[in-house]
Amino acid sequence: DHHGKKHPVDIVFRLKIENDTARVSGLTRIDRTLFGVGSGEWVSTDQLADTVAVSFDFTATRKSAN
Repeated sequence: DHHGKKHPVDIVFRLKIENDTARVSGLTRIDRTLFGVGSGEWVSTDQLADTVAVSFDFTATRKSAN
């Protein structure tokens, strides 16, 4: 059982900052079995690959000092 375990991963991302808004998006691929994802019939990699893609895209806006 690997739930709650940490493993290093490489993440490719793009960061764009305009004025007070930053947008970041990216993608990484992880081996789900290292993290204990998939149990029972999903342990096998015959129907569900062991490597899965994880993508993200979010925006952050700086709050004013007031």
